[in-house]
Amino acid sequence: MNKYILGFLVLGVILSPLAFATCTDTDGGIVPSIFGITTWYVGLNMYTANDTCFTSAVLSEQYCTGFPFFAHASTNVSCDYRCLSGRCINASESCTDTDGGIVKNVTGTVTKWIGGTPSSYTDYCTGNYTLREYYCNGGYNATSTILNCTGLCSVGKCN
Repeated sequence: MNKYILGFLVLGVILSPLAFATCTDTDGGIVPSIFGITTWYVGLNMYTANDTCFTSAVLSEQYCTGFPFFAHASTNVSCDYRCLSGRCINASESCTDTDGGIVKNVTGTVTKWIGGTPSSYTDYCTGNYTLREYYCNGGYNATSTILNCTGLCSVGKCN
C-alpha cells in the first residue's frame, strides 16, 4: 500500500506545474488585425508578451496553445500592407493630420480612413483658454487631447 501512496505523490509532484498552467490572449488567438497581449503562468510564475512588429511588414503574433498545456507560443505573420503598433493594417486604414501632430498654434484637421470611409475632426476651442487638439496616434488612429493655451484660444488654435 505504501508504494501506491508514493506513486501518487510522485505523480502529483510531476503534474502539479500543469495544474497551474494557464494562458490568456486579449485578441483571442492568431488575429493579426488586432493588437493582443498574451499572459501565461508556469507554476506560480506569470509571463506576458505583446504582439509586436518584427519588421514593417511582419507581425510577431503571440497566442496560447490548446489543451493539455495551455502554453504560450508565437508565430511570424506576413502583413498584406504593413505592420504598425503590433497589428497588421490594410491599405484602406490611414490617418493624416494637416498640422502634423500636436501643434497648439495651428488649426489642423485629422482625417481617418477605414475601409475607404473618411472621418474628419478639426481642432477647436473648448473655452477661452483651452483647445481640443486632434492628432494621429500610431499612424492610423485619430485621437484628441485637451491643451491649455497661454493666450486666448480662437478658431481652433492657441494665440
